[in-house]
Amino acid sequence: MSTHSEPPKSEESKTSKPLYYSDVIESLRKRFAERFPHITVADRPSPSKEPTIEITFLNRKKIPQAMNQNISLPILSFTLYFRSNPDQVYEVHHWKSSDTTLVVKAHPDLPQIGLYIELTHEQLNTQLDLGGIAPAVILQFDDQRRFTGASLSFGASAGAFGLVTQSKKLLILPFEENFPISQLTHFKLN
Repeated sequence: MSTHSEPPKSEESKTSKPLYYSDVIESLRKRFAERFPHITVADRPSPSKEPTIEITFLNRKKIPQAMNQNISLPILSFTLYFRSNPDQVYEVHHWKSSDTTLVVKAHPDLPQIGLYIELTHEQLNTQLDLGGIAPAVILQFDDQRRFTGASLSFGASAGAFGLVTQSKKLLILPFEENFPISQLTHFKLN
């Protein structure tokens, strides 16, 4: 024999209320609007029968930093090291930036000399607009200056070319057919 009894169930709890997709969406919209009042949520008709939620960030547009042809970039000397090839010394322009989006324009000396980009931001990725830089090789290095990968731009210098990278140290050099990319290990500043 039990000494306690269960509380009587109300009529409401005996029958379960069906949960509809539209009710869930509406509930999420209300919670989102309460928590993030500076962000707008808008419905737009879509080809599917389910509503689409579009989030628009206000006042968050950042203009990418562009390389100005009129600025004078400092010249930096460094050495590339290879596994089985002799070391190669280069002098290139140095561009240090804290932006996550960079527009690299063809500086008058860039095709002949090259460009070393050092990124100082804390974000994971950097987006580079490399339109006008061709033919070129974009070498990517980690924080310890070890080689991590390369991208090649063979297109016309007037065409569009973009790159998203996690590397914080990038070296853009004029493309040379005999450059031993597969043998590259690291670089050192001179």
